[in-house]
Amino acid sequence: MLLFRVFNRQPGTPLLPSRPSVVAPSARGGTARRVWALAAVLAALSLLPALGAVDPKQQLDFAKGLYERKLYSLAVPEFEKFLKSHPKHAGAATASYLLAHCYRGSGDWVKAAAAYEAALRTYPKDPQADGALFSLGQCYLRLEQLDKAAATFTRQIETSKDPEALAQARYWLGEAEYQRRRYPQAEAAYRSLVQKHPTHKHVPYAYLSIGACAAERGDPQAAIAALRVILERYPQFEAIDESRVRLGDALRALGRHREAREAYAGVSTRDPALRLAAMLGSAYAALDAKDYRAVLAATAECATLSETASRERAETDLLAAGARYGLKEYPAALEAYERVAESRHADLAEEALYWTGNTLRAAGRPDEAIARYTALLTRFPKGAFAARARLRIGDCHADAGRPGDAAAAYRAVLEAHPNTDTAREAQAAIADLLRQAGPGGEETSQLLREVGKLPPGSIAADAQVQLAQKEFAAERYAEAAALAERVLAGKPSPEAAEQALYLLGAACLQTRDAAGAVKAYTQLLEQHPKGKLVEQALLELAWAHLDLKQYPEAARAARRLTDRNPQGPIRVPAFLTLAEAATMAGQYAEAEEAANKALASNPGPTETVSALYALAWASHSQKDYRTAAQRWQRALEKARALPESPMVPRIAYYLGYALTQNKAYREAIPALELAAEKGPFAERARYDLAWNYAELKEHDRAAAEFERLAADYPEGRYAAEALFLAGEQYFARKEYPAAVQRYQRAEAQKPEGELGYQIAMRLGAALYYTPDYPGAAAAFDRAAGLAPGTKERAEASFWAGDSHAKVEQWREARPCFERALQSDPDGPLAAQVRLGLVRCLLATGEAAAAADLADEGLKAAQGDAAAELQLRKGEALQAQGKHADAATEFLKVAVLYPQSEWAPKAQYQAGQAYENAKEKTRAIAVYRALIEQYPQSQAAEQARARLAALDP
Repeated sequence: MLLFRVFNRQPGTPLLPSRPSVVAPSARGGTARRVWALAAVLAALSLLPALGAVDPKQQLDFAKGLYERKLYSLAVPEFEKFLKSHPKHAGAATASYLLAHCYRGSGDWVKAAAAYEAALRTYPKDPQADGALFSLGQCYLRLEQLDKAAATFTRQIETSKDPEALAQARYWLGEAEYQRRRYPQAEAAYRSLVQKHPTHKHVPYAYLSIGACAAERGDPQAAIAALRVILERYPQFEAIDESRVRLGDALRALGRHREAREAYAGVSTRDPALRLAAMLGSAYAALDAKDYRAVLAATAECATLSETASRERAETDLLAAGARYGLKEYPAALEAYERVAESRHADLAEEALYWTGNTLRAAGRPDEAIARYTALLTRFPKGAFAARARLRIGDCHADAGRPGDAAAAYRAVLEAHPNTDTAREAQAAIADLLRQAGPGGEETSQLLREVGKLPPGSIAADAQVQLAQKEFAAERYAEAAALAERVLAGKPSPEAAEQALYLLGAACLQTRDAAGAVKAYTQLLEQHPKGKLVEQALLELAWAHLDLKQYPEAARAARRLTDRNPQGPIRVPAFLTLAEAATMAGQYAEAEEAANKALASNPGPTETVSALYALAWASHSQKDYRTAAQRWQRALEKARALPESPMVPRIAYYLGYALTQNKAYREAIPALELAAEKGPFAERARYDLAWNYAELKEHDRAAAEFERLAADYPEGRYAAEALFLAGEQYFARKEYPAAVQRYQRAEAQKPEGELGYQIAMRLGAALYYTPDYPGAAAAFDRAAGLAPGTKERAEASFWAGDSHAKVEQWREARPCFERALQSDPDGPLAAQVRLGLVRCLLATGEAAAAADLADEGLKAAQGDAAAELQLRKGEALQAQGKHADAATEFLKVAVLYPQSEWAPKAQYQAGQAYENAKEKTRAIAVYRALIEQYPQSQAAEQARARLAALDP
């Protein structure tokens, strides 16, 4: 039953960050500036034997040069000529994609889209296809061809493997779907970005869009969750104030007025429109919260921000009027409402006219209020407030003591607006009139006559049912029965008929007319087998049969009820009634079973706790944790009501476990804390409690709970893992010395297997970052000895070697790198391992071996690792006195990896190598190219000094 968790990392994932990869020049700015610098390097290389000029290449280079200088209109015909003349050339794909880029750069979205489509059809597997898909999608967005844009971004998501491209595609897919008003699909795209690219720059925008989608879907709770992420994680987000306004709107939609106002109050922008939106939202929230002075303060500022005849000004006046109404300042409220009622904004004018009526009614002027409501119905006969205006006319008549007129007005509501909430309010109002009139008397007679004019069979019967219920509650059972019979004699609705039959049966039962009760209940069950009162009718039918001593019939009725598995307060009476009837009928086995079920259904006693425990355990065993959590919660409540129940810790633990499985981590914490206090599950509960805090990203609490677990159970099964996980919380916050202490304590427990390896690796990582490189090397060495597989051994050995190398302990580093290479010669760290070995060989004077190993490493290396291997190869050749060869290798670094951190140094070393080779001219050319290409680098300063010496 125990959820056992250990730190689990995907195989081959480095524990320490990889070095940054090389970004292609086309992905960064400044490409055009570097063309001329690179030309200088090529000029130096031109002193080597020439390869000969190729016209197609020159033609393509010229077109590319125009493109790089953003001369798109000039570049387009050049690319077109090239493609026409050399359609099979190796550069045709590049030309096709750049042609599309030119159209896009010049804003010709139609031609750009066509060019991208053509390039993608012809060269679908070209590396440029990924970026072209994104650009094509952008073109479709510009052209408002949203379906094509969405399809294009979806295609990119399905085919791309580049994280940045995928992140962009997911975001813009969301934008396309949002513009199509396909909010669930848009939200899914944004959530995909957030989940799969949590550090991407578009993530805050995605959360804002998720909030907007949720609001459009009518799910303010989801909107709040998304928008709060922005406020908590991205306080410097440029759209933070818009996020606050949207958060306020969502909170207000849920009636959380105080929180909404806090959100609006956080808006600090000077943008008038956004500020006005925030203040209007704040005013609405304050009005909902009945903080009328705050409404007036907010609307005062809104008035300064809005135009006189604008909709916002009309809203402002409407809100201010509402505040005055709430403060019972009726003359001021009436003036403001009438001003809005005369505005050109029809919906606001209608609302204001409605509230003029309400204001006059509140001021005790019902007839004037009726006139305003009537004016509303004349001006807006099908408006949003028409039904309520008719309803309020009835209220005004009731206020004026005219119940007949009030009932007539309510009847108008029922006729004009059937089956609406307002119609139901009218029904309730008629019921109120009946209650106020009292039983008998002239007023009641007048009401009944007016109710008789209602639409045939429905509302009249409902009103009479309500009057019958009132008579029954007053224990006037004969009168209640008479009214119920009147309902049944008319044309009642099914619901009214069912209620009337039930009232008739209940009244008969109370007057000891058991036979009459049996007749009424039986008729109810035959005519309304799926009605709301069936179970109560079955129960009371059984009672009526018992009164008549018809025991088999009573048992039959009770059995029908218990077969329905009734819930709530009727459940225990049902089983007890069956027990009584079965006993009287001589059916003892059934009676015993019914009694046991009654006990099992009765809340309170210890037996109930046991029954609930069994129910919960059944769900738990089937891994239906949602149901189990509900049942454990109920069991825990009942158990805690008992004095010193030993079941409490056990139930609390399983409740916490079930909630944790449902990922309700916060809700699980109280139960786990209770279970962790004492009992056989205390250790397990403390472990799960710590994990829940970790899942909630509350690292301080998680660390404290893991350490407490280790302290309370030093010999327990979780001691080492708990200390390790405590260290993880500090490591996550980059508090490496604190993490080191916990990892060392965990290692002292001498854990075995995967956990021992993980602890040693994380200890090494924390020491590496501290930095304590000798300590890190020792920890990684221990991890290598505990590694569960060759890849893990290679990774641990590499980092041991790298740690030794950090303090130039080359002889100690070398065997570590050799072990890493032997363990996983073609693994993801192979290039870096060979690089480490090359550095060791250079440091110990084994230049020839270093050069050979560098060659081997370069076969599969990429990025900075390849650049440095190239550099080290040059150094190895230089150390052997092969200066010209060394210069060539150094220049390869600058030419092949121009963005690498090693490029300036390598180019300077190339110049040095040419000097050593007595090739002064080439050295000067290389130094000049270095200064041109990397003018701010330290290598450029050194090159200037050498130029001054070589070419004064």
